[in-house]
Amino acid sequence: MRNRIMRDLIGLDLDSVLANTEVALDKYLCEELGVFLDWDNDVYQYKIEELPIITPDQKSKIQHLIHSGALFKDIYPYNYAEHATKKLKNEGFDVAIITSRDQHLRTMTIDWLDKYDIKYDMLYMVPSIEKHAVIRDLGVKSFVEDRFDILEIIMDRCGVLDYGLYIINHPWNKRNHHEQIIRVDDIAQAVDKIIGYRKWLGYFTNKCQGNIEKFIKEYRDGKGTL
Repeated sequence: MRNRIMRDLIGLDLDSVLANTEVALDKYLCEELGVFLDWDNDVYQYKIEELPIITPDQKSKIQHLIHSGALFKDIYPYNYAEHATKKLKNEGFDVAIITSRDQHLRTMTIDWLDKYDIKYDMLYMVPSIEKHAVIRDLGVKSFVEDRFDILEIIMDRCGVLDYGLYIINHPWNKRNHHEQIIRVDDIAQAVDKIIGYRKWLGYFTNKCQGNIEKFIKEYRDGKGTL
């Protein structure tokens, strides 16, 4: 019996990577709580409910909104989210969505992914600090996230993944920096970089046998273009 050919597996976070969750949250803050955030200046951390401007009662309501799943009912995907996941599949990758949403929201999440034709092969719902274990056990080649602290944990526990670690630019991560974490504006840009990185790595490994001097020469001569 032949073994199934394994395709390179790419991991994607869901909220604030594929799903435009912060727009739905901002709408709730404005319309239901009367809280008006200047996202570029007021938001410096991922957990909005922990900001000083948020009262204890508002914090409790925000937490309930998230954990009940009410926040996720009417959110829209980012532009190009559908296209980006289809492009990964067309390029020969498999896609694992690894989200920190609570497990009881699984059916809702699957329905949302199907509704917006987001392509994926696996869906894992685990606490954020456990994402690294899923990535390690599955042999994920690249991961796209919006939380810098989670990418740092992944890098610490799994090392730098073969095709890179990517952070989507958001107000809550703009103050963070690491030379091995690649900043991108959106999921489409991340996917293009992942595809390009695999091509570069394959050329370096297979065509140049890992010889960096040969790679540089052929690249400059126009042979190593991607």
